[in-house]
Amino acid sequence: MSVDPKLFANLLMLTAGTIVLVALYLFFEFHKVVRSRQLSAMQDLMRGKVATLRNQTKQKQSQVEILALGLSKLITMGFQKLNIYKQIADSMRNRLKRAGVVHRNALAYALTGKVLGALFVPVLLHILLGPYEFYRSYFQFIVIGGAALGFFIPEVYLFNKKSKRLKEINKFWGDALDIIVISVSSGQTFENATRRAAIEMSNMAPELAKELTITVTELSLLERREDAYRRLGDRVNNPLVRGFVFDVIQSELLGTPLGKALQSNAMENRKQKEQEVEKKAAALGPKLTVPLIVFFFPILFVTIITPVFLQG
Repeated sequence: MSVDPKLFANLLMLTAGTIVLVALYLFFEFHKVVRSRQLSAMQDLMRGKVATLRNQTKQKQSQVEILALGLSKLITMGFQKLNIYKQIADSMRNRLKRAGVVHRNALAYALTGKVLGALFVPVLLHILLGPYEFYRSYFQFIVIGGAALGFFIPEVYLFNKKSKRLKEINKFWGDALDIIVISVSSGQTFENATRRAAIEMSNMAPELAKELTITVTELSLLERREDAYRRLGDRVNNPLVRGFVFDVIQSELLGTPLGKALQSNAMENRKQKEQEVEKKAAALGPKLTVPLIVFFFPILFVTIITPVFLQG
């Protein structure tokens, strides 16, 4: 039986092509598997490196925190030897709370910042002003003034932080109160209503959301609910918030409906905001008097008089 050479050659070429295609397919699949294993190994290595770096960073941070805490405790022990330490500590704690600083070691860090500022600023002034003659003449006064400035730098920071915080709370307190009123009127508990207001205010007013969250937490932890309300009033130190705290405490002590008390408080809040807007509008006229006299009237006078001189 004879075989056609052309047919045999075609079958041979077809078989060889099929073998080549299968070999290429197996090669690419093997390459994919190897590549995926290499990538997974690299990812595991990178994860291990990242975890190692995180651990090293945490260790460094913990070392820095231990050093800072040890230094702050040492300085605090020095302050404790003073007879007026209790007054200084109580006053500083109140300022820290009203600035929104609630760290457990905030008092120690603040006192440490005062001492380090009193030491660092005179050294900085000595480096900057040392070559000048007037520094040598008034050396003692400049050093004492620099130490006083450095000692009060944390106070300036806390004052600015407190001002911004109170401004933010005062701006968005009405919105948070409306959310609480609506939630309580719909049948929710005061804790759930306050938690809802904190969630809604978390993007617009994070400081207000933080205070409301702290209040909800304290309501579940403290024995007396009015203590949590009073702490909110002490931390914020805003007349609107203090009025809210007073209404809520009276409502719970006397057993009156909380929704009506909150509605009346919200109405008073709106009236107070309207009065503030009216005061600002009434003060706008006197404030514009000087700019009009200085900037507008001279230009108007020149515009009217100039054509007369040009025609003459």
